[in-house]
Amino acid sequence: MRILIEHGEHQHRNRGDVAMLQVAVERMRALWPHAEIAVVTGDPALLAQLVPSAAPVQLTSGRMTRLLRRGADTLAGVDLLVAIGGGYLNDVDPEQTERVLATLEQAQARGIPCVMFGQGIGPLRDPRLREMAARVLPGCALIALRESVTGAPLLEELGVPNENVTVTGDDAIPLARAGAPETLGEGLAVNHRLASYIGTDDDATGIIRAAVQAAAFQRGAPLIPIPVSEWDDDRPGTARITDGYPLVEHPEAASAPPAWAIGRLDRARIVVTSTYHLAVFALSRGLPAVCVTSSDYYRHKFQGLANLFGPGCTVVDMGGPEPGDALVAAIDTLWEGAELLRPGLLAAADRQIALGEAAYARAQTLVTPEA
Repeated sequence: MRILIEHGEHQHRNRGDVAMLQVAVERMRALWPHAEIAVVTGDPALLAQLVPSAAPVQLTSGRMTRLLRRGADTLAGVDLLVAIGGGYLNDVDPEQTERVLATLEQAQARGIPCVMFGQGIGPLRDPRLREMAARVLPGCALIALRESVTGAPLLEELGVPNENVTVTGDDAIPLARAGAPETLGEGLAVNHRLASYIGTDDDATGIIRAAVQAAAFQRGAPLIPIPVSEWDDDRPGTARITDGYPLVEHPEAASAPPAWAIGRLDRARIVVTSTYHLAVFALSRGLPAVCVTSSDYYRHKFQGLANLFGPGCTVVDMGGPEPGDALVAAIDTLWEGAELLRPGLLAAADRQIALGEAAYARAQTLVTPEA
């Protein structure tokens, strides 16, 4: 049996995407212990380090070719096509949206079952992409969403049958939840990304810096920078937040795996982040998260996350009135309530893990493994 995995980040430089991939492969390996699990990659050597049990499928100039069967059709012999987590079906990256949808459509034309896990879908307003999505997504046997606030209504608009949709939370949650410590740390973890789709300008970055440093200084707490992406966007962005503060713990090298970022959270009491997966890691480990947003893309991400995790996840919109005051108030509230919020966050993570495992088990019924 052969399973082909398409995912969100083929160079494996984003710890959130890598964490989702690691969990997905582990879950599928448990369900199909003798299957070949192939993963689309632009860096086979790094994939081998991060997910050693996966077979690489080389991505070259936007096209996929089997490493061991050069020139062979990528979908040849595939029994199940799995598109795993990522916020990549949207207007932010139309090229990737089109490529993933085209791969799904080609598989469906061959009668290959298609499932999707840990998906963050939308915003999707581009008429061409919407038409393609409405043509392809209803043909997926199962779509497991990260959240229900915006993704589920969008799929309904696109004609996806309700019985083919479930909400499981993010696929990275099990990795972050495992081994959560009994007590919270004393630092303030932070991440801030410099990217056009984040939408945060210099003024907003300055507001975040002032609020974070004031809160940490008031409590004598160290700032703990935790980059998630290593595409030259998280480290310089986070450095703008920590610059000038006297107690800053330095992050590991860019090659550090997701487990490093997750373990680093054990030194913190709360997280302030403009990036989605640091919030996922923190909440799953029982740390409250202040999620700072300036774009529709991230409003969708963070609103869905807050809906699943409850009051331990606070969204501060930098486009709202007095964002500095709102950010200070959110930090203060979560810092003081962190211990009380922790059990509810861990319970929410456990619920989502169970939902995710059930969705993967449901996928097992779509294909019959080899004897």
